Amino acid sequence: MVTISRDYGSGGDIIAERLAQRLGVELFDDAILKQIAVRLHEDPAAVR
Repeated sequence: MVTISRDYGSGGDIIAERLAQRLGVELFDDAILKQIAVRLHEDPAAVR
């Protein structure tokens, strides 16, 4: 698992997408993590 922390304007989203493509792995963004938390009846912070 690779976690990329970012600040406004840092381009972290683009970096994460390109890194995932290069490594051949799936990218999980906040929307997917929130959906997983809802399905598990967990706090979204616990899924991160």
